Amino acid sequence: QLPERDFGEQKLTADREAIVMTCGYDTLDDSLKDTYDTVDEFVNKSEPERFTADCSHDEFRSVMSAYRNDHPEVFWLGADGTEYHYWDYGDSIDVEYYFAFEGDELDEMKEELSDRVEKIMAEAPEEASDYELELYFNDYLTKNIEYDTEKSGPMIRNSYGALLFGRVVCAGYSEAFQLLCNRAGIECAEIYGYITHTDGDGNQTEENTLHQWNCVKIEGDWYYVDVTWNDISQMGGIMAHAYFNVTYDDLMPTRTFNPLYEDDPDREDSLFNSIFPECDATEYNYYKKSCTEITDPNDDDEIIAAIIEAAKEKRTSIDFRISDGLDFRSARDEIADKYVVRWTDAANFYNKDDPSIERPKKLYSYDKT
Repeated sequence: QLPERDFGEQKLTADREAIVMTCGYDTLDDSLKDTYDTVDEFVNKSEPERFTADCSHDEFRSVMSAYRNDHPEVFWLGADGTEYHYWDYGDSIDVEYYFAFEGDELDEMKEELSDRVEKIMAEAPEEASDYELELYFNDYLTKNIEYDTEKSGPMIRNSYGALLFGRVVCAGYSEAFQLLCNRAGIECAEIYGYITHTDGDGNQTEENTLHQWNCVKIEGDWYYVDVTWNDISQMGGIMAHAYFNVTYDDLMPTRTFNPLYEDDPDREDSLFNSIFPECDATEYNYYKKSCTEITDPNDDDEIIAAIIEAAKEKRTSIDFRISDGLDFRSARDEIADKYVVRWTDAANFYNKDDPSIERPKKLYSYDKT
């Protein structure tokens, strides 16, 4: 049998109250907080109206970045690439937003997005911890969204496109994940950066692909989550968790982080991070929290029990964690050659082929995680 696992304090999902992140708002000084409030007022009108912001355009860019970080539900702003037009007077600017949708159509779409979020919440476990709900949201998105490799679909960079159309790029995954976590009362924010490429010696060679992922606070500690890479890291269609609740060090080989506004206000790229948590905790890493650890392939009671449980739940894949005490690659190769079929046959024997598990079609390994 599997040992009991502690996933954190469980709460009734129906009783969870939504939160609005303020990490962007909190980075601004008092005068720019006033501009932020003005932005909120005019973004949420049914039609765009021209208004005055008492700040420079560079400062307004930082306010907009902070606002977008806090509000993943705002899908109508910049959906077609243009967020706003402005008239610069030096110490102030006039701004008029560009809405992709207006009036009754916009109101109906807002309601559609809200209804979809509530439907996802209603289908969540009746009672769950923050970690369990976070995992449910990740798996829902990787199961129901397809990465738009052609980058040509409608609203591919926002939460509406993710939850209503199911075809987006990284920004859509990230905003949808934040929206769902915030609806469940879980602190979650967006992180901007670039995918990096390295040579054979691990030296960075180029930085050219803008990317977006999340940070999430679970049981008092911050973790990084990249739902996009959880979806496309396994091209066989299996839900992956290689980038679920990982550390800063886990991500550093593959990306750089955009700066906080106060660290580089003159940066041409207007996508500033509003939060940059250290993320060095490992307790709620998916592999360490949810997966059976293989310390000795011959000591297989828990391994077989995990396979039986997966079969009864009709899951089509199962993850294990190879112990830090083993050499990863040699253990992986030995498991593939000698043990996987044995474990599967043993599980079928113990559960009397109800259901019957076919021998595995594919094996994936992630030596970096």
